[in-house]
Amino acid sequence: MNLGDFLIKSGALTQKRWDQALELCHQSGEEVGEILLKKGWVAEEPLVRALSRTVGRPFASRANGLLVVSNKNKLKDFIPVDLCRRHFMVPIFIDDAHFAVASWRVPDMETMENLKILTGKKIEVFLAMKSEITALQEELYDHAH
Repeated sequence: MNLGDFLIKSGALTQKRWDQALELCHQSGEEVGEILLKKGWVAEEPLVRALSRTVGRPFASRANGLLVVSNKNKLKDFIPVDLCRRHFMVPIFIDDAHFAVASWRVPDMETMENLKILTGKKIEVFLAMKSEITALQEELYDHAH
């Protein structure tokens, strides 16, 4: 099932709006999710939840307790802040073998490889709302002492 199918089946979007969004996507080159949000045709949380199901990545939010940065001082030094801001991601967890990030979208292969090189660990990606990622980035990088 694709993103549109999930959104339509869940009642978050109509087929007509999905078709309009795809047309705008082809015309502008902008991502369909961005178009849906800008037009106000779908709310951020249902969009990201549907995307997480589509790509098989877990959905992280402050409400479900998965969008929490553990060990902040250690994590913030692993990934440069500009990389996090450019890709709308934030580090959330590290252990001996894994490094987890929450992202607005699934990072491309180059970004995934860069994260693996920077951390030396297997990268786990959780999808999260852009608004919550931005707030967490501010908490992690802008208010660090």
